[in-house]
Amino acid sequence: MSSFYTKKYDFNCDAFGVIQYYAKDKYSLIMQIVEEMVEGKGYSHDAIGLSKDGVLIRERMCSTGIRVGIGLPHGQTNAVRQLHIGCFSIRDDIDFETSDGKPVFFVSCMVIPADTKSHVCVVARLTQIALDADFLPNVVKAKTPEELKLVVVDATKR
Repeated sequence: MSSFYTKKYDFNCDAFGVIQYYAKDKYSLIMQIVEEMVEGKGYSHDAIGLSKDGVLIRERMCSTGIRVGIGLPHGQTNAVRQLHIGCFSIRDDIDFETSDGKPVFFVSCMVIPADTKSHVCVVARLTQIALDADFLPNVVKAKTPEELKLVVVDATKR
C-alpha cells in the first residue's frame, strides 16, 4: 500500500496496475479492478462481491467517466472497513461513457465504507490531478505498476 499526501488530504492507494484487458464493457473492467483492489485485504468472498456491487450500482446511476480518458468509479458498501483506492492505466479502448465520448486510459477506483464522505476530497483531488496536462501522457508511458505509481505520486506533489 502506498500512502501519499495530496495538499490537505492524505490517502492510501491499495493497488496500482497496468491493465491489458479485453473487457466487453466498463462494468467488466470495474469488477476486475475492484477485485484487484480488495482481494488479499482480509475480506470474505461475499464482502468482495458487495464491494463490486457498491461501485457498479453507483456507476449505473451516472457514469463516472469524466473526459480526456479518465474514469473515477466509486461506490459505498458496508462490506469494507476503510477507504480503498486503486489507480490503473488501461491499455485497451474501453467505452466509459465519458462526457467527451473518448475511451479511458486512466481509472482510479474507490471502494468506500457506507455512511462516510471520506471520498469526496479524494475524488476532487484525483480529478484535479488527472486533468493536469502532463498527467495522462505520463500515464500512457508507464509500462509497469511501479512506473504508474511514480507518475501518480509525482502528480500529487504538484
